[in-house]
Amino acid sequence: MAVVTRAPFRAVVLSRRELGPSVSGFRLRVLGPEPYVWIAGQYLSLSIDAERQPWVPFSIASAPDAARANEL
Repeated sequence: MAVVTRAPFRAVVLSRRELGPSVSGFRLRVLGPEPYVWIAGQYLSLSIDAERQPWVPFSIASAPDAARANEL
């Protein structure tokens, strides 16, 4: 099953954790009235400032959790 979402979304960083020398884990909350739907293994591209910073791809390792809607 493919999930296609509209972009861009805004999100806030809830936490950041070092997982290795060059790997970090981020917990994000997507802002908006509609649920953000994804499947573990998909990716998203993030930018701090889309007009001045490059978009960087990140893998989504977590599965959706109904108790934490819009958090990945």
